[in-house]
Amino acid sequence: MVENLYTNWYMGELSSHWSAAVHDKMKTSWMIPGIQNQKDFYRSFVAPKIHQGDRVFVIISDALRYEIAAELSDKLNSETTGACEIQPLLGVIPSVTKLGMASLLPHKNLEIDLNGRVLVDSKSSSGLENRIEILQEAVSDSTAVHFQDLLAMNKAGRREHFKGKKLIYIYHDSIDAMGDKASTEIYTFTAAEKAIDEIYNIIKIIRDDLSGTNIFVTADHGFVYQREALEESDKIEKEGIHAFEVKRRYLLSQESGEKSGLLDISLDSLIQNEHRITAYVPKATIRFKMQGSGVNYVHGGASLQEIVVPLIQFKNIRSGQKNSREIEKVDVKLTNTSRKITNSLFNLTFFQTEKVEDKRIPRTVKIYMVDDNDSVISNEETLICDRTFDKPEERTFKLRFALKSVPYDKNKEYYLIIKDTETNVIVEKIPFTINLGIVSDFDF
Repeated sequence: MVENLYTNWYMGELSSHWSAAVHDKMKTSWMIPGIQNQKDFYRSFVAPKIHQGDRVFVIISDALRYEIAAELSDKLNSETTGACEIQPLLGVIPSVTKLGMASLLPHKNLEIDLNGRVLVDSKSSSGLENRIEILQEAVSDSTAVHFQDLLAMNKAGRREHFKGKKLIYIYHDSIDAMGDKASTEIYTFTAAEKAIDEIYNIIKIIRDDLSGTNIFVTADHGFVYQREALEESDKIEKEGIHAFEVKRRYLLSQESGEKSGLLDISLDSLIQNEHRITAYVPKATIRFKMQGSGVNYVHGGASLQEIVVPLIQFKNIRSGQKNSREIEKVDVKLTNTSRKITNSLFNLTFFQTEKVEDKRIPRTVKIYMVDDNDSVISNEETLICDRTFDKPEERTFKLRFALKSVPYDKNKEYYLIIKDTETNVIVEKIPFTINLGIVSDFDF
């Protein structure tokens, strides 16, 4: 049901309107006023910090779609002491790895030759070694590494490997590695969750092992995915266009001019070629008809899900530094004023004092009654305080308790225990008296 609504209503409506906007405003100049272009990433964000003498880490995650990065940003904001911001970049077209990765490197010019190779200032940008060379042209003390190699090192090894390096690019590819294969594309959702955890751990390594404070997280492109099999109406013929590169979501051609059902986008504003190149992409999320499998997970086109590239700027702020904010759990309080129990069945009301946001994180507690020897005398209730509402009444919980059938002394004190389940620390111990001899129509 969710996928049906998403694919046939949300994506259908959104993609139709977006394709119309691209057709009207972006076919000859690939830009949006007020939005940074992905190809300007290094010049606009990295270079100024390098010129200030800062050390910079750039994590590039293949196919880290914006929505996935937004979840990562929330996790970083709530679970670390750093400050984290996310913004969109306008990704390149076609939204493919070789062009997206090249556009994130320092460069003056990008080119695509008629063999489909992407060149950065006339140099090949394919592969890690070529990218390291391009980085070192701009910053001599720089390097690049695959995230698996980073994880394989111990702390001492990492410090030695990156010693003296001012600019470090780290390449991550869990999502695209899974989604881009027909046999594994069904695990795209799992790969997205895995990517969030992996990038979070990479940032922890940079912060804890390498003392890094300036960290960027971005992507080469996004993707379009649906789990249900595609209908024939979701595919379109290539109309006999003479192209030197053809994929599911785009083709590159030296021809130009409008074609039915396609967007023709000039690459003149993105690349500098002696040959004028046009990218033809199907409107909305339609795929080109091609032989072979692997049609559910795709990218290369101009849908928002493919070209809205995330940029997370993470600044590690150590405890005690200016602007530092410690991570704190929300507090939970008993709101009943009476401290006398007159019925073996009774209700208590609790209040989550703050809403969950940023570095104010959820708290889970166990609540129960004990006697003066700490023996449990009631049922135990678990309360998950994870409400994000502004209104206090929406952060209120009512729990029901039952006392055990044992004698109670009205002159003794008994205690309501509120214990944090993660730390096992008792956050409150509230004294009560129990007098079950009093007959009352109320809980107290």
